[in-house]
Amino acid sequence: MYYVISDIHGNKNKFNSILKQINLKQDDVLYILGDVIDRHPYGIEILQEIMNMPNAKMLLGNHEYMMLNVLNYPYKTDGSKNISTYDELIDLWHYNGGNVTHKAYNMLPEKQKEEIKNFLNSIPLNYDLHIAEKHFKLMHAMPEDYYKKVKAFTHSSATSFCVWERNLQNNLSNLPYISVFGHTPTIYFQNGKTLKIYYNKNMIGIDCGAGFSEPLDYDDFKGRLACLRLDGMTEFYSK
Repeated sequence: MYYVISDIHGNKNKFNSILKQINLKQDDVLYILGDVIDRHPYGIEILQEIMNMPNAKMLLGNHEYMMLNVLNYPYKTDGSKNISTYDELIDLWHYNGGNVTHKAYNMLPEKQKEEIKNFLNSIPLNYDLHIAEKHFKLMHAMPEDYYKKVKAFTHSSATSFCVWERNLQNNLSNLPYISVFGHTPTIYFQNGKTLKIYYNKNMIGIDCGAGFSEPLDYDDFKGRLACLRLDGMTEFYSK
């Protein structure tokens, strides 16, 4: 079985709730579409747990990208020179909830810091899966092949585009595969106080707001962690 989650954002209670429900077997695979860290305090702990799970695969999210821009300074994850100052990168990361992650990371032994840095530098931007004659492309925000169509019109690098872009997400419905993405909470695509997985033609949005603060401060919307089993399209939500 193939399971997909995204945007855990350090929320250990919700992550544990999903793991208990899906009860991963040896042959199952759990795909995490980025943004494991930040906002809630257990991002580093969850990240290390994922690193030690033999049947888990992770993609880079914009929050890991911000973290790496700090850890890799003066270079970006793609190896290019970072034009921002170190302080600017830290301010951006902390502004987006990275202060709890940064503090937890700095408390680790040097060996564990290096293991996390190497792991995050190694994870991809997309995964392709073929299940029951369906082609799924897993991503945090956008697919790499779409960047090739727009790179002449953007100042973003491929990595930045794939983890940050929101404005073009509606275009995913016109691509020749099923795009499964996080990054943008599904509140932006549908009505209802309780967030749920969003489907529209060839688009599936699975960020259901686990990163929202508690008690909730998002206009009474109930954020939760969602998980989708691609075999049979079964949905799971954190309790």
